[in-house]
Amino acid sequence: MKEDTARDAVRNTLAAGDPPHRVVISGGEPFLARELIRSVIRHVRDHEAATGPVECAVLTNGTLVTDEDLDLLAAHDVELQLSFDGVESAQAHRAPGSFARLDGLIARARDRQSRWAARRLSVAMMLQGTTVPTLAESVRYLLGVGVPDIGVEPLATHDPSWTPLTGGRLATQIDAVARDSLEHWERTGEIPVAFLRPSARRRETAGPRAFVCAAPAGRNVAVDPSGRAWGCPSFVPGIQRLPPLGEEAAAGLHLGDVRHPDFRQRLAELPRRAGTVPLLVTREERRSLSGRCVDCPHAEQCLVCPAATCSIPGNRDPHRIPENQCDFQRLTLEARRRFQQRVAGPSLLREIRCRTRPWERRADILATELTVSKADRVGA
Repeated sequence: MKEDTARDAVRNTLAAGDPPHRVVISGGEPFLARELIRSVIRHVRDHEAATGPVECAVLTNGTLVTDEDLDLLAAHDVELQLSFDGVESAQAHRAPGSFARLDGLIARARDRQSRWAARRLSVAMMLQGTTVPTLAESVRYLLGVGVPDIGVEPLATHDPSWTPLTGGRLATQIDAVARDSLEHWERTGEIPVAFLRPSARRRETAGPRAFVCAAPAGRNVAVDPSGRAWGCPSFVPGIQRLPPLGEEAAAGLHLGDVRHPDFRQRLAELPRRAGTVPLLVTREERRSLSGRCVDCPHAEQCLVCPAATCSIPGNRDPHRIPENQCDFQRLTLEARRRFQQRVAGPSLLREIRCRTRPWERRADILATELTVSKADRVGA
């Protein structure tokens, strides 16, 4: 992307939306274009006075990040999100030999910019069938090196290593992640693993129906190097080969050139146009081999990227959900429910203690402790 295209993309997209804003620089590998990163960050900060605060993040494989890059990101309060799948055996499936470099990068970030790293360093783990057996070990390692935000998502493209037995193995791993995270929360009060935190998902509607994700709602804009824009990077044709279902979605999400005078109008019209694309709209027919989505107790919180449906080999059914996505969502949403139940009682107890002086309402506090303790035993 040329610098003037980046500048126009930042200006026009921020002007078209309402705060809070978030600008994400991704690739490919963005640090192959280091000067462009600096330019985008500068443009983002220059426009904050007119548009309101802007969160900024760089998504990277981490292998090219220098100490000077860390200093720049810290100086401008920019999030560094690492594509990092965990322990060495898991990371080897992504890029053999890269674990040591990423492990060293995390250590350098904590040593060089400790306060920034404690807030703005995150990891995005891509889970596939071959790495399920090391999920808990990988999360334990990331907790141990102080990563404050750990995202885990199943492979969005086809995962041939996911079998009917993988779901059972995943359940065991997720239980271990929840136990480790509960111990971490008891020590620190923090919940780094994203799928255990309360959901901030908002329901996106298209008339009487609901979108399957935020892409068609007109709140997201992905700009390619030429300046053309779509509602989601998963459906930008120039950076990937799209199957027929993906091509249909890309047509519905296309916004034209971000520099064109009618860009804001096309963005405002996006929900209407995208609402006609079956892949992007929730219907009762949406299902996996496990059953219909509407019959699942976690249906309201479940979020499966429509690009995953496109990735099923030979699939032309816009309502089909891959098994890896269904297994992951079902198991993590149930783990979140149980985890939040466990932390809710102690959280309430701490709030009571904070609001009550030590010499007052002692009997009430002891009664609350007893109730929480009984509830924990029942839940266990």
